[in-house]
Amino acid sequence: MRANYVYEFADFLALRQAAAKDKSYKQSNKKSSYIIYIGSLIFCLLIPIILITFPSIKASLGLYMLDPFSMYLGTALYYALIMLGYRLTKKMRLQDMFQMMTGANKEITNTLTENGIQAIASHVQSACGWQCILRMETTSEYMFLFIGPAEAFIFPKRGFKSQEDFESAIAFAKQRVVPEGNR
Repeated sequence: MRANYVYEFADFLALRQAAAKDKSYKQSNKKSSYIIYIGSLIFCLLIPIILITFPSIKASLGLYMLDPFSMYLGTALYYALIMLGYRLTKKMRLQDMFQMMTGANKEITNTLTENGIQAIASHVQSACGWQCILRMETTSEYMFLFIGPAEAFIFPKRGFKSQEDFESAIAFAKQRVVPEGNR
């Protein structure tokens, strides 16, 4: 069974969403988000503390008239802007990540065989036996065969000739993927 498609940004986002169901992937992403949020918060809280503790710094910056409440309010607004900017630029950062990938917007052919999966693209060929598949995720539009926490063979429904071909590929893979508890 074969899926032939062009690897698009929507496929990349769907893969990230499916990968997020894995505990280890979730935990690694949470850590980086916590570092950004908490690091920015600590930075924003330290500014008023430093300015209150060291009046000479406050004076050298020309902030004579600022009271502590105004400093904390200003840094709270600054923190809110940092977080808003982080959220708003997330999709742009994901698009940049996608564009840097060698398979971005290239035609890919993934084939399911009795022995495993074969992927062929203009720039690379790879093969993997069924024992390498860690888990399988399916949606109405995709089948993902994961070989790592965020790495998977992607089988989009649009890559198949019909809905029946897509469904039979899912059934074929389900028969061969070893459940996580049985490894």
